[in-house]
Amino acid sequence: MTNCSDMRRHLAIYADGELAAELYPAVEAHLAECQKCRTEVERWQVLRRCAQRAIASEVLPPGLEQRLRQRLRSQSQTARRRLIRFVVPGLAAAAVIVVAVLRYVPGGGGGSVALAAVDVSAEDFARVYRKCAVARHHDSHNCRGMSAPDARELLARELGFKPLVADLSAHGYVLEGACECFPVHEVRVIHVHYRSQDTQAQVVSLFSADRRLRLKACSRCRGKCSHGQAERSYEVARAGDVNVLKWNEQRGSFALCSQMEQEQLLELAGSVDFARFLRELPAYARGPAR
Repeated sequence: MTNCSDMRRHLAIYADGELAAELYPAVEAHLAECQKCRTEVERWQVLRRCAQRAIASEVLPPGLEQRLRQRLRSQSQTARRRLIRFVVPGLAAAAVIVVAVLRYVPGGGGGSVALAAVDVSAEDFARVYRKCAVARHHDSHNCRGMSAPDARELLARELGFKPLVADLSAHGYVLEGACECFPVHEVRVIHVHYRSQDTQAQVVSLFSADRRLRLKACSRCRGKCSHGQAERSYEVARAGDVNVLKWNEQRGSFALCSQMEQEQLLELAGSVDFARFLRELPAYARGPAR
């Protein structure tokens, strides 16, 4: 798989997260060098987002399902058969359209999918940290003061996206807010931020991305997890006085960002229990298991 004609048959499967694990290195190596194939993958991603927005915007009128069931129960058997002959083909046709769209759109059918990785810089994170967390205390979803589980449920319900909202209360931090501000528009990122309750009022930002991110100009390190999970591999970078610590979980990426020292940030990251986050996540935000 060294040329575009060989690669093209794998791009849709790659974007859909169904590519065989042994093929990932070759596909990603080709995408890193081939703008044409990257553009094709990006088209799938844009179409997927448009379809998701369109589907999410269609809401059934309140009580419609209940009224339809009551109507069916009240009809005679003959009338019921007529109604079913009328309703079911329409529903089937709608289902076919939705399935066709979801089959074409990468990640259709719900759940987490492996979208193409996106390059980001430490400054991308630091910019949001400084503006939204430190200066503005930006909270576009009214999460301030909520517990981590309540904020997770709220954000998952409003966004249809599963952001990581860690419980940092044991370290003396309270949730300050959440927003979707991020300067790289090829990726969807949810930003939640915390403030310590001590006199230093230290600010920490936690970012959740819907795909893998590649942190430019970074070094690598490993850190222990305090909840029994194996050591994590981190990408580390700095933008001015702001440290950025990024790691991957499943098909997404997460990052902690703060003005604290790197060793302190590593300790804080090690306390983030990703397995617990998945257990507590509302079912409607999980999607099917892969």
